[in-house]
Amino acid sequence: MELLSPALKNVILKFLHSSVIKKIELLDQCSSVELGFIVNHLKTLLFLPGDVIIRQGEDSFCFYFVNRGIINIQMLKSQIDRKYLKTHVEQQKQKYTADYNEDQAKQKAAAENENEDADLAEEGIVSQAIHIGLVRDGNYFGEIGLITNLKRTSTAISNEYCTLSSMSNDDLIQSREEYPIIF
Repeated sequence: MELLSPALKNVILKFLHSSVIKKIELLDQCSSVELGFIVNHLKTLLFLPGDVIIRQGEDSFCFYFVNRGIINIQMLKSQIDRKYLKTHVEQQKQKYTADYNEDQAKQKAAAENENEDADLAEEGIVSQAIHIGLVRDGNYFGEIGLITNLKRTSTAISNEYCTLSSMSNDDLIQSREEYPIIF
């Protein structure tokens, strides 16, 4: 890509990321210049089923757009203040309301599969976790830590093969300075 002119590189990147950009309501009001900035700073990542993408308590250094796949969002019980948990769970349920009941049934069925649970429990993920919701194509996650400068508030695990685009904290800060209308 370094050999391409900036204009051609921008067109190619917009085309490659157009499927996810069209699905994200947050980006609907962006101009083509703002979208150009964003797509030039996105990095594509691939995850296998069961991969931990972010862990609760880690420092936040980027956020993610889901191009393709399903991401399970959960919080560890032992690290959560009860008032905060109740408020956060309600906010997250509202955010993912459309799919929550359907996904809850799928999660219960998946939890019955002892082999999967044993693998995740070895990593300390499932044994003390509360399922918050699922993030699907066209949604994003990991933004809370970047916006608030706090550590990760939840853990994100890929449920299937997933393609994500990420934007770093440095790029987010630069975009805030250059294009404040996005925020």
